[in-house]
Amino acid sequence: MFKHYLIPVDDYTVEHADFPRLSAMAQRDSAKITLAHVSDPLPAVFYLQNGFGGDYITVPDHRRACESYAAKMFRSVAEKLAPSVKVEHVHVFNSDITAGILEAAEKSGADVILMNSHKRSGFKALLMGSETREVMADSRLPVLVL
Repeated sequence: MFKHYLIPVDDYTVEHADFPRLSAMAQRDSAKITLAHVSDPLPAVFYLQNGFGGDYITVPDHRRACESYAAKMFRSVAEKLAPSVKVEHVHVFNSDITAGILEAAEKSGADVILMNSHKRSGFKALLMGSETREVMADSRLPVLVL
């Protein structure tokens, strides 16, 4: 049905995604999977009002750390998918996760976005929001929630 899946990855995805199901879907559709990770372009210290409070990290060091972390997640997910599934990855720096996911989808040429639901409800959902819900609302591509 779809030929190019974009799967945003975070710690939750690495721990909870149904990789046998994702592999079976990709094999059935002869689809390519692009894994995407979104990192904030600035270290957390830049968002503090006074600029103090915590260890200082330079922007280049922060970006290197984000690249390393994303690569680790990409490897972890790729190892859990069937060896016959073609896997690529894209790492986007954007302070808005939803915009970053949509940017990754555009960069990769994906034709569908597959996302996990963190299954938050009640007060937690109100406080933390739902990236999946925002991507569904803003995306021009179909979004499948697994």
